[in-house]
Amino acid sequence: MWPASLLCAALVILGLILPITASASPDPLDPIAGNATGAEERANRAEERATRARERRAVHAERQAARAEERAARRNARRGAKHEQPAQPDTSSSETAASPPPSESGAHSTDRSVRRCHVSIQASSRRITVSEAVTLFGKLTCPTGVSAADREVAVDQRPLGGGASGFTVAGTATTEADGSYKLTPPTFDTNTMFRVREGVHRARTVVKIAPVVTLSGPTPAVEASRAGGRARYGQRLKSTFSGTVSPTGMGKRVALQISYAANGERWHTVAFGRVAADGSYSITHGFRISGEMSVRTIAHTGKQNVAAVSEALFYAPPQPQNPQLTIQTSANPIPYGQSVTITGVAAGAASQPVTLLVHTEGSAFAVVATATTDEAGNYTFTQAPLQNTSYRVTDAATSSTVAFEAVKSVLVADAAPDTALSGQTVQSGQQLTFSGTLTPAHAGQVVYLEREYANGLGHHVVEVGSVNATSGYTIVHTFNGAGANVLRIRAPSDGEHQVSTSAPFTVTVTH
Repeated sequence: MWPASLLCAALVILGLILPITASASPDPLDPIAGNATGAEERANRAEERATRARERRAVHAERQAARAEERAARRNARRGAKHEQPAQPDTSSSETAASPPPSESGAHSTDRSVRRCHVSIQASSRRITVSEAVTLFGKLTCPTGVSAADREVAVDQRPLGGGASGFTVAGTATTEADGSYKLTPPTFDTNTMFRVREGVHRARTVVKIAPVVTLSGPTPAVEASRAGGRARYGQRLKSTFSGTVSPTGMGKRVALQISYAANGERWHTVAFGRVAADGSYSITHGFRISGEMSVRTIAHTGKQNVAAVSEALFYAPPQPQNPQLTIQTSANPIPYGQSVTITGVAAGAASQPVTLLVHTEGSAFAVVATATTDEAGNYTFTQAPLQNTSYRVTDAATSSTVAFEAVKSVLVADAAPDTALSGQTVQSGQQLTFSGTLTPAHAGQVVYLEREYANGLGHHVVEVGSVNATSGYTIVHTFNGAGANVLRIRAPSDGEHQVSTSAPFTVTVTH
């Protein structure tokens, strides 16, 4: 029985194995066979990827070796050039191949010495008003033996602020013989960064935009009507100034600033106003003190843009008056050597005598002239004060208030060849001499060369000169660093005469 049972079991097992081994290909419906096929395919793909990676590494290593060989060949060529005779240059093909000529563009040249060129960039002004043009300039500096002339320099630009896009081409310029270049890009109305590239080296500068601010003062007729015909003694007459800020939206708050003639250019804020949706504004302020002053407004633009300032206006609030005997001057201040007319009205005093008294610093009032009123009580005096002077008029019944007349020195700048004129360009480290006359002046009196702050809201002293015995002055200044300098000459008050300043002028400094 046992042998028969064992024989039957062997036959059953043999029958199960034979169908599997008899098939040379796996059944596609068999999941086990399908898994085996997928694993084999994945293994094949992994091997292919590994092969491609090995090929890439080999190509990269080959390229590195080629570059190393090229660098070594150039070094050998340079060493050989140091020892060869100039009359018998070696023109072998090996050195020619090892020392390829530089390309036309330094940015793409394979010559390392060319790639070591540096480039700079500055703007003629880092603060401009809307629609104002700006000039970009700089210099290409290359190693010894590499020419920086006739090279093309590309300048890119990119607006600053939220949502700013990438760099775009602002323009190209060709370098001069000394490597300098200059470019004036199209006008722009947002803060902008400019970039210049030379090989792997980059230089940048930023130009910020300020709005245009205008200012106009109140007319005498409007002030007189609001004051009932005249400003009475002790009355604080309010004056309204108006203007615009454009483009609209660049400024929301405007400050009114004043600077009295007697204090020089020391600005302080006295009132504020808001800019309307159409860009207009108005500011009303009551002046406690009469006399000549400068008035300006500043538009505050927030963090994105720079503050903008209007042109300064000369303004004289209405003179406080005694209604029985008024007094006013035709101009205030006046330049040294010019005359002023003093007029007024004596109420109910037709064809009556009036007396003019003057007072200067350190002296009491003294009589200088007499006149007779007309049928309406009007009177007129003409004077030519040589220093700051106060006037008062009296008649038989009363006296007028005091009218202060300021006299400012006359500052004249010579047009000598070495005097910096607006728009002049000088090299960094170069000296310029500023000369002229100041009348009247005392020997040794100081005269300042002042530079405007970058925000355009004031000036600071950069050099000091003095007046000689013939009223001439000389200021020598050395300009360091590149950029545009807005300058002016200023003669401070000497106690007898008001501050006098020249018109602003620009000197651009390059490397």
